[in-house]
Amino acid sequence: MNKIKYRLVYSACLNPSFFVLLHLLFSCISAPELSAQQLINISAKDGLPHNVVHSIKQDKNGFIWISTEDGLCKYNGYEFTVYRANQNKKHNIPDNLAKCFCLDNENNIWIGTEKGLCRYNAVYDGFEQFFDEQRIKEGNDIVVNTICEAGNGKLWLGTKQGTIYLLDKKTKKFEVVNIEGFKPSANSSINKLYQDSQKRLWICTHQLGLLLYNPKDKSLQVFNTGTSVLTHNFVVDIQEDAIGNLWIAGYIGIYILKKYANKIENFSSNKELPEEIKSGIIYSLLVDKKGNIWIGTQQNGIYK
Repeated sequence: MNKIKYRLVYSACLNPSFFVLLHLLFSCISAPELSAQQLINISAKDGLPHNVVHSIKQDKNGFIWISTEDGLCKYNGYEFTVYRANQNKKHNIPDNLAKCFCLDNENNIWIGTEKGLCRYNAVYDGFEQFFDEQRIKEGNDIVVNTICEAGNGKLWLGTKQGTIYLLDKKTKKFEVVNIEGFKPSANSSINKLYQDSQKRLWICTHQLGLLLYNPKDKSLQVFNTGTSVLTHNFVVDIQEDAIGNLWIAGYIGIYILKKYANKIENFSSNKELPEEIKSGIIYSLLVDKKGNIWIGTQQNGIYK
């Protein structure tokens, strides 16, 4: 593992949250002190299945789960347990390309792949697959790009095809969510779904920018290169911090939508952002239970 020294801005006024990395880098630019820290690079040389890292999560037992371009893995801090598709093995993961996963409020691990959705079962260390029967009848697989908790026993699912589903975890039924003004297509491929503290659904797309859907009044708001400071309509991720600001990872660039504001600001020009991260594409972010920051990238594995 390669160690690289950087200076990161530390904000004592904020509690760690999933997207606190961006606060560490940006939110207190006027802070009087900067502390030197070590970023450790974890890559395929260290046992990571692939250097393209789509998602990083930590379960209640402290294990770090990482979805990559060539398999899902569990990391205990010393070694990786890798899960890959194997037709000869019962309860295996359906595909090596693990696009995303989600730890729900019952600590279940849900994984989205190129060949549909599955759930990890710790009892037999294997996976249970979930199918949309209608899509199977049509001869199509659901390519699940993103999963997030919806509440009331349901999950939001976003697909490569641009379709948004609600999955009832108990009945295992898929419900297509139709949003006026948003039509599933190759251009509307969904990179990330995120439900904020106000129960609004944020939709990060491949070519349409960032969309905000409010299930209560069915309204849809669009943030793209024509309506905001976004420099590209490919939006990778969005997360809410401890004080209600929304942080957005673009194709290249990081942005903030401050609480009570309706305007996106660009934070990519901040000088404290390490060049390897600033000039590369960030796919995933995690702050673990010890406050360590994990950064999943497009081609350099993980920085911690």
